[in-house]
Amino acid sequence: MDKNSFAKKPPMGWNSYDCFGHAVDENEFKQNVDYVCENLKEYGWEYCVVDFCWSYPIKGPINAPSQRYENGRFDVELWLDDFGRPIPAPTKFPSANGSFKYLADYCHERGLKFGIHLMRGVPRQAVEYKLPIYGTDGITADMIISGEDCDWLNHNKGLDMDKPGAQEYLDSIFKQYAEWEVDYIKLDDAARPYTSGRMKEVEGYHKAIMATGRPMVLSLSPGAISHESAPVEQAEHFIKYANAWRIKDDVWDNTKHLRDIFPIAEKWAPYIGEGHFPDADMLPIGRLLKCGGFGGERDTRLSKKEKEVMLTLWAMLRSPLMMGGHLPESKDEDLAFYKQKEVIALNQNSTDNRVIKKDLKYPIWGARVGEKEYQAYFNIAKSVMPKIMKITIPEGYKATDAWTNDEIKTKGGKAYIVLTPMSTKLIRLEKI
Repeated sequence: MDKNSFAKKPPMGWNSYDCFGHAVDENEFKQNVDYVCENLKEYGWEYCVVDFCWSYPIKGPINAPSQRYENGRFDVELWLDDFGRPIPAPTKFPSANGSFKYLADYCHERGLKFGIHLMRGVPRQAVEYKLPIYGTDGITADMIISGEDCDWLNHNKGLDMDKPGAQEYLDSIFKQYAEWEVDYIKLDDAARPYTSGRMKEVEGYHKAIMATGRPMVLSLSPGAISHESAPVEQAEHFIKYANAWRIKDDVWDNTKHLRDIFPIAEKWAPYIGEGHFPDADMLPIGRLLKCGGFGGERDTRLSKKEKEVMLTLWAMLRSPLMMGGHLPESKDEDLAFYKQKEVIALNQNSTDNRVIKKDLKYPIWGARVGEKEYQAYFNIAKSVMPKIMKITIPEGYKATDAWTNDEIKTKGGKAYIVLTPMSTKLIRLEKI
């Protein structure tokens, strides 16, 4: 298998994190699967992903729940099988019976694909209880750890891939995921800091996927703490072993997060390619935070113009597109952004994606789709004043606003556009 064939175009779908955090249950998941199938599949959306803590039994706020280990037991125990492999908590997924195959079937029957979140490493419970590693003779979970643990969710211990049993553990969980018919893996706490230990772990996950013979998209997520995530200096390693990798911490529905992604995205433009994509994070558009945390339940705070900025940059970067809102309760004005055929086509099919002008206030990006050239002009300045920009239209071409489909009037091959604060103008240039 060639891992770049798993997702030749940026993955598109829905992920439960922005609306349910660690607490999504099977009914909530199915509601969104049904919505994607009935309303959004025709636009290219296909993956439906259960995010983190699906083996953690308690529903609650979105903030990461910790475990306490005292007197030889954990205060709250994850659901694991006899070999330390996470299985779905029946309190959230009562139909699971130890497997996500039924939810994969639910997606596949509707022409969609199924994904799950996975924390890097091996569960602390498996380590403390010295659970055996499937397929080994006498190796237990406490014998394969590295000490390089996640610092924001204490459920797992890092793996030392040089120790016997570490690769076997990864092979065993991915054998299980292949049996469940999983299509997409979001591997968390993987991309920062991208130490040699984490790099070896990512290689181990890639190797385990390839050993199954089942194509499973591998998307790396950093977790939390610092501003940037994946280090661009390790671009070739990401390209070789992953299908997508997060370049920024969580992006929520606020102007600062949106503005901050631009200089980071610029660094990654040269590394876009078939089957491997820099990931700018989910799209926090729709009904968010149903389980509280980070400001509480709400509709997205992004303005119409800011949503256009987000979708345009994600399209130009060819970032994976993962919807974050609870779709059945999202407003039509938000859902409309998931039905923008031309912007989605730009994300899915463009080539020659590049930064035409690096600017902290008024960056310009370019890309091509067939014979059409696209240019995206942004105003991300903190000023409240609009920006007037002069653009040149090549002879024999016409210019069209791709968001409104209105032709842009020119005079002598020149045109002027007005960009209000936090707005964009996405221009399609095509031969007359």
